[in-house]
Amino acid sequence: MSAIAAVFAADARDHLERVPAMLDAAAHRAPGPPHTWHAGPVVIGSRPRRSSDPRSLVHSNGHAIAFDGRLDNRDELIAALGSPPGASDATLVLAAYERWHEDAPATLLGDFAFAIWDADGQRLFCARDVFGQRPLFYAHGGNIVAVASEPQQILRHPDIPQTINEGIVAEHLAAAPATIDETLWLSVKRLPAAHVLLVSSAGTRVCRYWDFDPEARVEHARAEDYADEFAHLFEAAVRCRVRNATRGVGVFLSGGVDSSAIAGVAARLHRAGESAAVHAFSLTYPQASCDETLYIDAVVRHWSMTSTRLDAVAPSRRQIEAEVARYRDLPAFPNGSSLDPLRLRAAADVDIVLTGYGGDDWFSGSRPSQIADLVCEGRMLAAAGRWWADHDRSGGRSRLALARAVIAPLIPGAIKPVARAIAGTPPPAFEWIRPEFAARAGLRDRLRRPERGAFRSHVQREMYAITSSAVQAIGDELEDRAAAFAGIEQRQPFNDRRVAEFGFALPESERWADGETKVVIRRALGNDLPDVVRRRRDKAEFSSTFVDTLECLGGRRLFDDLCTARAGWVDAAAARSQYDRLIELYRHGDAAYIALTGPVWAVAAVELWLRHIEGVTS
Repeated sequence: MSAIAAVFAADARDHLERVPAMLDAAAHRAPGPPHTWHAGPVVIGSRPRRSSDPRSLVHSNGHAIAFDGRLDNRDELIAALGSPPGASDATLVLAAYERWHEDAPATLLGDFAFAIWDADGQRLFCARDVFGQRPLFYAHGGNIVAVASEPQQILRHPDIPQTINEGIVAEHLAAAPATIDETLWLSVKRLPAAHVLLVSSAGTRVCRYWDFDPEARVEHARAEDYADEFAHLFEAAVRCRVRNATRGVGVFLSGGVDSSAIAGVAARLHRAGESAAVHAFSLTYPQASCDETLYIDAVVRHWSMTSTRLDAVAPSRRQIEAEVARYRDLPAFPNGSSLDPLRLRAAADVDIVLTGYGGDDWFSGSRPSQIADLVCEGRMLAAAGRWWADHDRSGGRSRLALARAVIAPLIPGAIKPVARAIAGTPPPAFEWIRPEFAARAGLRDRLRRPERGAFRSHVQREMYAITSSAVQAIGDELEDRAAAFAGIEQRQPFNDRRVAEFGFALPESERWADGETKVVIRRALGNDLPDVVRRRRDKAEFSSTFVDTLECLGGRRLFDDLCTARAGWVDAAAARSQYDRLIELYRHGDAAYIALTGPVWAVAAVELWLRHIEGVTS
């Protein structure tokens, strides 16, 4: 893992001290020594996690690259490029660019973000991997363009304006971030996943270099053939993610199907001599309904693997405020930050940790969209039965709300406002957001989902919408920054492009059948999963972590004197009422509290961020 930074300007010599300062702003991400290089209009630099790590800044023939990431198809690239077997990942990417130019990123498998100075084209060429597993941001400031791994690095440059982006603030307060290329800072932009950024004297250009093929289909005559193909792809995804683990392979083991599958395949590779030993790291929630100790125990026994467990605890207010100050950003969501102590513990024993993220995205589908597809197929009885049964898994939603979620995909986007008016369903009110602020920020237009292209099914359309959303991008970046701060690298086998393309193109019967999700995973990895896990149909629900964290922040007292209210963003009385309702429902064991955790946390998170920006002490 590395931190990268670059500045493109009329004369780079004026910025020779700026790039090291930008790298210093990410010392938490990569404490190794910084390296910089400059030529003509560009200064480019990186700092690795350790002094002994392969150089993440490489230059050759007037070209240079600052690289953060990992390549998973090294052998194929080495063969195609004629590179030496020991070439670093950064060297391979630079060689790929010199050979294929703008087509190079599509040839790369792995997690990466990089910036290349192209001396021949006199341009800065930047790219992010197809699922955005490594972050990259950029900004315009006067006559310069700055690029870096994290937004606060860019804000370290004095030429970058530090103006709050009220549109994104409004989206976050609505608990519905939607604009993927914007950040809380008006000048700082996110380079979306699967996109490249080109910077030259003619200006900047952002374009997509890869996307799913909506026409792709995985079709086999037998169910076993789907299982065999998945098993082959998934084992390859795990293998390439453990190849350089020198101190052991960690797995964040929850006891769910996804993390258990990863633990099993990694353990099997270790027994075959293809991987370092596997160490399971787990959170437990004693006496809580979300505790998964039963399943964790089963996996650990099944593979006789080392296991470390910590009881989950909410972060303190001081820790959350320190996080806000460190990144000049909103704090992580409580269900993610609860892993922070486990990350620190894992970093003491292993270099990398595998996670189950991505399994739900590619192999569960969307329940409302699945029902909508059944309706489109004319299978009305099956649709009705699924709708009724899924109420128990609806996260506190009523059957009416679930029905609306099913109907929504069936209505063309152009007539949804008319349909909403006929049905008497008003648009979301967001009572806690001041209406004049919502209007000024254009919140309603911002939250309007864009129409997607043609897909084979409503499930596929919804999968695409979720995985290419701002919510997903932010979540992945929060995971990356938390892992970097802990000194560990998280890797997601389910977010291997080959695995994801397979999952995206599957028939729905391989995702869900007879009330069971992830059908193909359970069938393919049956021997790798303990029976109690393979047959598991429930899923732990962690919304209680939001309540615990809000209490650590002071509970209702946090909402007594709101900077966000003084800024004209939030209706303080409505925010307090929302919090009171959340706590009342939670204490009465009513699952309806779950729907309120997002909005209440959103107000708290934006409040803490604004207090830091304005220098207001607790």
